[in-house]
Amino acid sequence: MLKYFLPDWEDRLDPEFDFEKDCFSKGHKKNTYEHDYYAHQIFDEPPYDGILVSLAIFEKKISLSQQGNEYQIRGRNNIKKYLKIPESSSLEVMGDCGAFGYVKEKEPPKPFYTVENVAQIYQRLGFDYGVSVDHLAVDYIFIKNPKTGRRKKKLLSQREKDRRIKITLDNAVQFLDLHQENNYSFVPVGVAQGYDLDTYKSSVKSLVEMGYDYIALGGLVQYSTPFIIKILEAIQPYSSKVKIHLFGVLRKDHLETFQKLGADSFDSASFFRKAWLRSGQNYLSIKGNWYSSIRVPQSSNPRVVKYADTNGFSKKDIEDMERKALNALFDYDKGLLDLDQVLETVMDYDDLLLRNTDDGKNLYSKYRRTLQDKPWRECDCPICKEIGINVLIFRGTNRNKRRGFHNLWAFRNMKEDSQSRLEMGEVKENKTLCIVPCGSKKVWDKYPEAGPTPAKDVYIGTFAKKCQEYAAKTCPDSWYILSAKYGFLSPEDIVKGPYNVTFNDKKTDPLSVNNLIQQKSQKKLDQYNKIVVVAGKNYNNIIREVFQEKEVESPLVGCRGIGFMMGRLNELIKA
Repeated sequence: MLKYFLPDWEDRLDPEFDFEKDCFSKGHKKNTYEHDYYAHQIFDEPPYDGILVSLAIFEKKISLSQQGNEYQIRGRNNIKKYLKIPESSSLEVMGDCGAFGYVKEKEPPKPFYTVENVAQIYQRLGFDYGVSVDHLAVDYIFIKNPKTGRRKKKLLSQREKDRRIKITLDNAVQFLDLHQENNYSFVPVGVAQGYDLDTYKSSVKSLVEMGYDYIALGGLVQYSTPFIIKILEAIQPYSSKVKIHLFGVLRKDHLETFQKLGADSFDSASFFRKAWLRSGQNYLSIKGNWYSSIRVPQSSNPRVVKYADTNGFSKKDIEDMERKALNALFDYDKGLLDLDQVLETVMDYDDLLLRNTDDGKNLYSKYRRTLQDKPWRECDCPICKEIGINVLIFRGTNRNKRRGFHNLWAFRNMKEDSQSRLEMGEVKENKTLCIVPCGSKKVWDKYPEAGPTPAKDVYIGTFAKKCQEYAAKTCPDSWYILSAKYGFLSPEDIVKGPYNVTFNDKKTDPLSVNNLIQQKSQKKLDQYNKIVVVAGKNYNNIIREVFQEKEVESPLVGCRGIGFMMGRLNELIKA
C-alpha cells in the first residue's frame, strides 16, 4: 500500500461552528487549539496514513520549549499528543526540516538545523520517522530587492547545486551515525537531492551504501510527472532494496505508476488546499470530478467594502445582498428555488468582487455546473452529510477547511480503489493529452506562397516549435495545438491560410472559453485523464477553465519569460 502523509500546518476547524448564525462556538473562542479538531478527529477512519510535520513550523510559527532534556509543544511532550492522535490510532508521524524555508540560505541555519539538534527533537518528541537535514539543489531562487521590494530570479550554478547535494549527503552520514550511536527509536530517513537523473541516482546510491533503509527524494515539486517517472526508473536498481518517499508529490493519475516503480510513500497538501486556491477545482466528488465552490464572502471583506464605498453602496446594502445570496443557496438545497433563481441572486452579490465581465461569465458557468450536479448530495462523508450545501460555499475558514477535509476523504477512497485494482491486475493506462500554444509567427510570414498547411508546420516561431518537440516526445499520439482562431488543432489538421487572432487581444475576436468547451466535447478531448499544458500563464488559465474537472499539469509553471521556459523545455526534452 502506497502510504499518504498529510503535511501539518495547524489546519483545524471548529466542530461546533454555527452555520446559520455564521459564528464560532464558545469553546473555540475560549481556547482555539484545545477545542478545534484535526481531520483525523472528524472521520471514523483518518483520510491519510500519517502526518508530515516540518520542523519549520516550530522554528517560525509555534514555540518549541525546552526544559532540561524534554521538549514541549503547546504543553505536550509528544508529537502525537500535540497532533491529538489517539494512542490506539495507527497514524504515523514523519518529521522533516522544511528545506524550502531556508532555500535562499547558503547553508541550513544554525543552531536550530544542526544535525544533533534535529535528531534530538525527533527522538524526544517521539516521531516515528525522522528526515535528515538537507539542502535543496534547485535551478533558481528568488531574491528580494531591499530597495524596491521586488523579487528577482537568481539562477544557481551547477557548482552551487553540487555543493548543496554534498551538504545533504554529509549531513546524512552524521545523522545516521548519531542515530546508531544513541540507539534512537525513530526510523532514520536519508534525503536524496539532485537536479538531473545522474545526480539523483548518485545520491540514492550513496545513501544505500551508508546503510539507510528509507530514502526520501527531495525537490520533486518543481518537476513534471514524466521527469519524476524517469527519476524513479533511474534509481530502480537501488529502490528495490529500500523504501522510497516522494516529497511534495501528488499526481493522482500516476500514483499506481509511482508504486510500480518502487515508491512506498508520498506527502502533499494539494488536494486539501485546492479547496480555496483554485476557482475551478475546489471540491472533489466521489466520482473523481472537480467542482468550483460558490463564493459568498463576508460583507466585511475589505475588497467588498472598498467596492461598495466606490460605487455608492451602503453597509446595509451589501449586508442584505450577502444574506440574500446565502439564503438563496440554502433554499435551493431544500428545493424551494430553481437553478436560475439562485444563480441570479448569487451573481448579484458576486458582482461586488468581479474584476471584469469575463470573470463573471466564467464563474457563472462554473457555479451553474456545481449547482446543477449537486455533488454534495452524492457524498457519504460526515462533512457533506452534516452541513450539506455549506461545503460548497467559499466562505471563511470553517467552510473552506471542511471542504478541504472532504477532498482528503474523497482522495483516500480513490486511492484505495486504485490500490485494489493494482492488486487485482486491473490497472488501466492513464491517458494524457498535451496542449501547446500556436504562435504569432506563421509559415506564410516566411513563405507567402505557401497554401493550406498542416497545423504542425504552420507555427514556425522558436518557442512554438520547441513546445511541439516536447509534446511529440512525451505524448506522440495525443497532442493538440491551441489556436485563438480555430481552437484545438491536431498536428495534421489543415490551416487554410494567414490569420491574426490572439487570446491577448479581444478585438481580434478569439474563440471564447465556452466555444472551446464545446470543441472539447466534439473532438472527444474529455476522454483524457490528465491535461499537460506546455505554455505560459495566459494559455494555462484558458485550459484550466476548459478542463476544470480534470487534473491539469503545467511543466513551465514558475518560469518567467521565454528564455527560462526554453531552458526548462530543453532540460525536459533531454531528460
